[in-house]
Parts: sequence; structure tokens; C-alpha cells
Amino acid sequence: MSTKSKKHHKQPKIQNQQPILSEKDKTDAVLQRYNVDLLKCLDDMKYRRDDIHKEILTLQNEQIKIQSDLGELTSRLSKINESICHKIAEQENCDRTIAEYEVAFTKLIEGSEHLLTSLRHAVETVLPDIVLRDREPTQASTNAGATRSSKRSRSQSQSTGSHPSQSPNAGIQKQSSSVRTETDS
Repeated sequence: MSTKSKKHHKQPKIQNQQPILSEKDKTDAVLQRYNVDLLKCLDDMKYRRDDIHKEILTLQNEQIKIQSDLGELTSRLSKINESICHKIAEQENCDRTIAEYEVAFTKLIEGSEHLLTSLRHAVETVLPDIVLRDREPTQASTNAGATRSSKRSRSQSQSTGSHPSQSPNAGIQKQSSSVRTETDS
């Protein structure tokens, strides 16, 4: 063979040769890629599921704690409500007792005022004659002392504008005089 013929038979240069894939190989490659993507998605879903599970456990623990706290708070609230009811009943009882005592005290004061008024009236109407009679037969020294005290009580009653029988000492003197009069009889 000649060199010329050898030159003609040169094989053409192939620039980018890719292996020729059959249709089955192409389908397998696509399926392989889908499988990888599917496994990746499943792993992501598992991580997400684990995160959600952790959040659920956290929320359940919080729920249990809140329910426990709620039970304690409900119990405390019940005890406080009972205590308030008892305290209100005690306060109403105290208010009732105070009101009763105030009414009784007012009646006592009114009775005392009425008794004092009656006593003053009795002293003014009945006892002045007895007191004057008792003073006349006494000794001169006692009479002089009584005159001085009587003048003092009159001057005090004139300055205060009250009757001599309304002074505290006058009532005592008149009472002691009436006692003497009753013992003399």
C-alpha cells in the first residue's frame, strides 16, 4: 500500500465524544436523580417532624405545669373566697353588735338625762323648803360657812347663768340634807 492511500484512510477527529447512552440508561439516571431528591426530601421531613415533636413535648410539659398551677390557684382561690365570706360574716356581726350597743347606750343616756331632769325637778320643788329649814337651826359658824358657800354658788350660778340647784355641789348638799331629814324623822 502506498503512503497516499494511507493518508486517505485517516480517521476523522472526534471532538467531543460522549458515550452514547441508551434509552434505558437515560431512564435509570432520571430515576436515580429522583430517588436522591426523594431521599433528601424524606430526610428534611424527618428533621422537621423531630423539631415538631420536640415542640409538642415542650408544649405538653408547659400544659402540665399550667394545669398544676391552675389546680393550685383554683384551690387558693377557693380558700380565699371562703375566708372572705367568713370575714364578711364577722364584719356584719360586729356591725350589728355595734349598732345594738349604740342604741342601748343612747337609751341609757336618754334615761340618765330623764332621771337627772326628774331629780332636778324634785329637788327644785320639794327639797328647797327642807334644805332651808335644815340650815336655820344649825350653829352660827356652820351658818356663816354655809352663807359664804351659798354666796359663792350664787355668784357662780349668776356668772354661768345657771340655777344654784343645777351645780354639782348643790345637788350633793341637797341630797345629804334630805338624808338627814329622813333620819331625823
